[in-house]
Amino acid sequence: MFPKAQQGFLMPLALMLVVGISVLAIAVSRLSGQSTTSITLEEMSARAFYAAESGGQLAVGYLYLNASDRAETDQHCNDLNGFPVINLFPSGLTGCRTRFSCSASTNPANTASFYIITSQGVCGSGDFTAERNIQISTVMR
Repeated sequence: MFPKAQQGFLMPLALMLVVGISVLAIAVSRLSGQSTTSITLEEMSARAFYAAESGGQLAVGYLYLNASDRAETDQHCNDLNGFPVINLFPSGLTGCRTRFSCSASTNPANTASFYIITSQGVCGSGDFTAERNIQISTVMR
């Protein structure tokens, strides 16, 4: 008695289900791709921080290397400004590089020298590049 009224009802319903599931699959796929990119950039940022920290430690080590007085330390600070970019090769920092600079100042009584070392760490290239900067302050009396 009612079969003619129900003819063809399943076809549009099946089509709507297929379209809905396809849209959901595309959304999940895009979200997954964005998540992977975000994780990669976060890891690069952490590596760049460690590269900057390693460069800062290297610079502080050189600043006080065999320095017996403030004049030698001041000279080492000036030398640090001419250092080239250093490519890092330790495990975990491959593909990272660091550069640093140093500035010196004295107190009004000229009894202490204050040094600020700025270290920059860069990891990756192209779209996947992360850069971090740190500053280290130290003093010699």
